[in-house]
Amino acid sequence: MLPDKHVDITDHVFPWDVNRPTLLRMASADDLFLPVFSTIGKLRALMRESQITYKAIKRIHSPRDFIASLPAYIDNVRLRIIVDPTITEGRHVRYTEVYRAIH
Repeated sequence: MLPDKHVDITDHVFPWDVNRPTLLRMASADDLFLPVFSTIGKLRALMRESQITYKAIKRIHSPRDFIASLPAYIDNVRLRIIVDPTITEGRHVRYTEVYRAIH
């Protein structure tokens, strides 16, 4: 469960739903995605554009502890962490992946 790329996500933020992070599904993948953002503005923009609701915004203080606190799979679906996802004009999602559970 090591990061695929070294991107420091200290002080990044992520959307929170009632008792867990807000997760995304993408049509092109079977996995679940946990989006983290370098700014609150980027988080709000993507969530608004995607029409995804969330209850709160949480901040990552320790990336190591944050990743260790997450399950590798949720309902048998692999979890991936992506940074600053954006939606392109063609409705594709661009992001940097920093974590993917190992099978």
